[in-house]
Amino acid sequence: MTVLGPEVESDTTPSSVPENEERRGEGSEERRETVERREKSYISPKWVTILGYLLTFVVLMANVYVFVQLGLGN
Repeated sequence: MTVLGPEVESDTTPSSVPENEERRGEGSEERRETVERREKSYISPKWVTILGYLLTFVVLMANVYVFVQLGLGN
């Protein structure tokens, strides 16, 4: 999953447009063309996924062992 992050101001942003005009939307067409967005990925690495499955398996086996021991009366 890739998410677009906050806007990153580039060096080509026109500085001739005053702030109050930008707020009103004037000059925003030119500004939109020069603004880039950072991409952020929330995909975890494969080793983290494998580690998660391994820990889940260990906890599951520990629970099975406890249930078997309780079933045997120990």
